Amino acid sequence: LIEFAPRIKPENFKCFFASAKGWGRYSQRIRGGAMTARLSVFWGETFVRELRLACESSGKVVAKIGSKSIPLSTRRTRDRLVIRFNEPAEIKENQSLRVSVG
Repeated sequence: LIEFAPRIKPENFKCFFASAKGWGRYSQRIRGGAMTARLSVFWGETFVRELRLACESSGKVVAKIGSKSIPLSTRRTRDRLVIRFNEPAEIKENQSLRVSVG
């Protein structure tokens, strides 16, 4: 499980993240009611089973690593979009998980 809920400039946000086996950068952009989030691994690897985002955007949710689509299901909590991958998404060094909403 990894969760991001930026409070400062959420429309164009970037930060460092670390996991048990890797580290990298999380970034998100919000434009015209759509959101794009990216989890980029710069060293090691990261496995993500569930991603939670503070996201008011609605519409179709698509996740990809490179050109490969990642099967998922979604639900909403009070103020979060919860994305659960059918299998843990493996993001290797120099790869990015990109999630588009809306």
